[in-house]
Order: sequence, then C-alpha cells, then structure tokens
Amino acid sequence: MLVLYSLAFIFINVTGIGNIYYSLMGLAEKSREMYFNKWIMLGLVLIVPILPLANTPAQVLLNKATLLSMLLSILASLLFTVLSVTLFKVIIRKYTSASS
Repeated sequence: MLVLYSLAFIFINVTGIGNIYYSLMGLAEKSREMYFNKWIMLGLVLIVPILPLANTPAQVLLNKATLLSMLLSILASLLFTVLSVTLFKVIIRKYTSASS
C-alpha cells in the first residue's frame, strides 16, 4: 500500500490508487489453488505478494501450511517492506512542493 500511495508524489491525479489496492486484495480472498496458471500464480506471489501474505495465516490455522510457504511469506513480507520504504524515501527526496 505504501508503494501505491508513494505514487501520489509523482502523479497529480491519483484518485484510483485506493481502488487498485482493494481490487488486489479481492484477489487474495480466493484460495491459492484457484490460480491454476503458473504465470498468474508467480505474479501474485513474486511481483505483488498478495497470495503468500493473505493465504498463509489461513493455511496455518487449517494445518495445510508447509514450511516452504511460511518461509516464502516471511521473505516476501521482508523484501517488500524494504522495497516500499526505500521507494518512499527516494520519492520523498525528489519531491518538490507545489507551493514553493
């Protein structure tokens, strides 16, 4: 979410950014097994880490989680936290106020 809202410092009209987030979270409501295409699954796991972060807690509660899926969830959350904070800092550095 921080990555999406960081775009507000670059673009002028960002009213639809919240909708992107909620649409992506709508994808996460589905089970991981629903995405049978490996490219879609790879995109939702690596590019936008929705599936590991949303499905792993449910899999743990249902005793269906593997050690690999839990480790991938932790790795994805750490990676995207670092990425989003770094991107936010870079964008803030380049930001110039409209009033100055």
